Amino acid sequence: MADTTDESPEETTMRKETRVPTPKVDQPDAAEIPGAKDADWTAVPMTTKYQYDNGIQGGEGCQWMLYITYANTDGNIAYAGSDVAGMYRSEDGGVTWEPCTVGIRSSAATGIEVDPTNADRVLIVGCNSGPFDENGLYLSTDGGDTFHRTIQMNIVGHRDFRPQIAWDMSSYDESFGGCKVVYWSRETEIYNNGGYKETALYRSDDGVENWELISTDEKIGGAMIFCDPVSGDLYAGNENGTFVSRDGGKSFELILEGECLSLDVVYNNPGYVYVTKQDALYISSDGGKSFDKMSESGYPSSGNPSHIRVSPADHDYIVLQNDMMSRGQYLSDTYFSHDGGKTWKKSGRHDEISFIPYNQRQGNLAWHPTDRNICLSFGGDYILRSTDGGENFEWSNSGFNGGCFTRIAVNVNNPDLIALGNQDYSGAFTTDGGKTWKYTNFYEGWGGYSYGAYVVDERTIIFVCRDFSGKYGSGEGVDVIIRSTDGGETWKSTGVVLDGSLNILGVVGEENVLLVGGWRSEDKGETWTKSDEKEGFDAVLTYASDGSAVFGLRGSWIVKSTDKGLTWEKYGRAGVNVLDMAYDNQNDTLWVLGEGGYLFRFIDGERVNIKLPTGGEMRTRTIACDPFDGNIIYVGNALNIAKSEASVIRSTDGGATWENMTKTAADGVTGMDGGVEASFMRTDPETGDLYVIGGCRGMWKTKRPE
Repeated sequence: MADTTDESPEETTMRKETRVPTPKVDQPDAAEIPGAKDADWTAVPMTTKYQYDNGIQGGEGCQWMLYITYANTDGNIAYAGSDVAGMYRSEDGGVTWEPCTVGIRSSAATGIEVDPTNADRVLIVGCNSGPFDENGLYLSTDGGDTFHRTIQMNIVGHRDFRPQIAWDMSSYDESFGGCKVVYWSRETEIYNNGGYKETALYRSDDGVENWELISTDEKIGGAMIFCDPVSGDLYAGNENGTFVSRDGGKSFELILEGECLSLDVVYNNPGYVYVTKQDALYISSDGGKSFDKMSESGYPSSGNPSHIRVSPADHDYIVLQNDMMSRGQYLSDTYFSHDGGKTWKKSGRHDEISFIPYNQRQGNLAWHPTDRNICLSFGGDYILRSTDGGENFEWSNSGFNGGCFTRIAVNVNNPDLIALGNQDYSGAFTTDGGKTWKYTNFYEGWGGYSYGAYVVDERTIIFVCRDFSGKYGSGEGVDVIIRSTDGGETWKSTGVVLDGSLNILGVVGEENVLLVGGWRSEDKGETWTKSDEKEGFDAVLTYASDGSAVFGLRGSWIVKSTDKGLTWEKYGRAGVNVLDMAYDNQNDTLWVLGEGGYLFRFIDGERVNIKLPTGGEMRTRTIACDPFDGNIIYVGNALNIAKSEASVIRSTDGGATWENMTKTAADGVTGMDGGVEASFMRTDPETGDLYVIGGCRGMWKTKRPE
């Protein structure tokens, strides 16, 4: 039992007197354990001080966006899909966002289209960087609250920006409550990476539940597709030209020669077809029988005029993107026209309040269904919104927290100091408990590869960056400790290269002492001393909250230090590759999570095996322990190539029984779709709040159970 002399009354109340259970019962499949009804995840977006002071929620974004769309019958509803962070939904017209991936197993989403007659019916293409089993088409019938897969397909789609799903509005069935006919144009060679190369056009006649392959005609391979809202004619465009099918997709005829760079058909404008070619915008008002060349000035004919979208609220309002990224150049400007495509001007981009720097990206555009002034787009790895018909786009990314964070480090002496490593965009830290965050711009622009971090005090911050630039070392991708002494404004290399664990830990009661990967510092990270290879430590993972001990690894042994990391003694043999550890302050026991689903509890120096739930949702990564009740533990799972539907599981009885904290369609977990793909977790030593980072899903937290 830990000493409680210096605890507050609140902390003493939270700490409970309980025995240490040693359960040995077999556990069920993780997909079958009950849901934790009190999970109640809260997003922790990277909010800048400016955003916080001005009442803006904030959100770092950080992931490559693939597709964005509005619901035709409800301008408050919009969806945005990313390449690895799943999908986000807005219920206020694109001002704020939150994840909506319940039931979606794939890591990415593109081609999102809402039934034009029923906003509750949403169809998406679930995709990823490889042709994984979890990919395919997913349907929601409750406005994006939950999804289920209607066709499994080992596609890739990692950089597939096409409009590839076409609802046939003419097939609306009132008794059914939506359109019954829908088409899907499967990818061919867009970032194929092992997926399909053969042409495939699918059609469903029962509102998406069943699909039929109706065409393998190579001339429409990988085409963009749209349906006329009245005739049901299916238009297709690709490098071979622009085509139409008037027989439900069975056959296609060429209606406009030359490469179709982009295509649009508007639900409230039957008979009109909009096509961008290299030289100009072409418009047909007779269902593709004839086309008029429209562009007179400003059209980016020397570039790649793509991604055209026409406003349903005013057909003279049109936007497109000069997508030079698809041609190997980092350039992607948006253009707008307010006269039906005759004249064009470049749109302004105003994203100064973004947490991360701007990156050129292929864009996608979406008009509000009833307001000609509102249009959504992407600005780098975040969402932009126009309120003046596309003339200017401003940052509108609140709630989209997609940072690919690698580690959480909560300062052991001051939990308001938190640091986050980030694989894609340098890193972040807070000095006020997460109210506001600062971007660690140690590459002065785009840059990532930070895998360890620690805030010593408000001025002194430590990061471990995998340096490919040569700025801090050889540039050969080695992990270098870098340091800032001016609150993250400037950074210098310490010269220390790590070849083991990158987790940084402080020492309770000694703010000058830091430990990481076999190195120790006594001066806030300015200089470092290498630990003895035979008697020291290789990694440091957890600590006793009273400062009595620090725990780490040396080879196959778990080691313990009682003198602030100076000397180390063997604590117990691990027996497996250790992934993470958590200390039970109440009962003086150590939780150890091992590779392969092994969980141990060291009690009085003896290792007790604790059985975890089983099944395909379990790929253990990390563990955390409640600071006031050591029998409350959390285990994090991350599948990486797909979403685990048991990303965080919790036991409140020392591992005897488990609850699923991940929101699924069946487990009854309420609140937000958070805490997904948990790769690293830690608890706040003062509140017991659980912090979770995972994959490219940002940072989340949940309160300790009552």
